[in-house]
Amino acid sequence: MNKSDLKQLIREEIEKASNERFSLKAFKTESELLDAINALPNDIDEVDVPTKLGNWDMMKKIDPEEDQNWKGTVKSMLDDLKVDEEEWNEINQFKLRTWTGNVNRGVYIQLSSDATERFAADMGSGKYGKLD
Repeated sequence: MNKSDLKQLIREEIEKASNERFSLKAFKTESELLDAINALPNDIDEVDVPTKLGNWDMMKKIDPEEDQNWKGTVKSMLDDLKVDEEEWNEINQFKLRTWTGNVNRGVYIQLSSDATERFAADMGSGKYGKLD
């Protein structure tokens, strides 16, 4: 097995292990994302919401136990991101990822555009150098 094959095998195993702990739902519209958020149970441990648009989303944790109106808070935070209308209009995928840990579970929201997907692929391919 050559080095390239070994790297691919490792990537596949990491992806497989990751999929066992995480799930992803992708939506084309904000409305679909909000419907999915409204359908979430209230007993999750945390919700991570982006506070800034860009290649590396800044996130804020919301604790549904402390914020009884957490679904409204999420919607309000997404509305706040619309201040930069040009960047907001470039979003073409709204992602809701769920995760399960040893003692807790939660969800986080990702907003993607063609530019963020290209950047992620470039980073993963080493275009900007090594990550370590």
